[in-house]
Amino acid sequence: MKVTKFRDGSDIQYIANFSDFLSYKGIPAYTSYEFGESWQTRGYLYNYAAITDARNIAPVGYRLPTKSDYDTLFGEVSVDGSLKSKSTWDSPNIGAENKFNYDAVASGFLS
Repeated sequence: MKVTKFRDGSDIQYIANFSDFLSYKGIPAYTSYEFGESWQTRGYLYNYAAITDARNIAPVGYRLPTKSDYDTLFGEVSVDGSLKSKSTWDSPNIGAENKFNYDAVASGFLS
């Protein structure tokens, strides 16, 4: 996902470095993986406050998946690489099959 505004048009705060991003607990914010230009292919990373904000981060016509959505998905598709892209994950890309042409790309995470 590459949105920078909520559905109502209000901005989501962009944070350019890791320590600042971590301090934005409770304040909607986004950043890019490794804080660079990777957003062009991988999209942005959003904090919990951004994804749960009532202004809705999902573009019109879309919604964020619920736990039930994930339960349904993983009930139908094994969590073994069946959805993984064969090309965008760091090596070794073990188990990547892209069996259903979903082409799940590596987007990263912050901990």
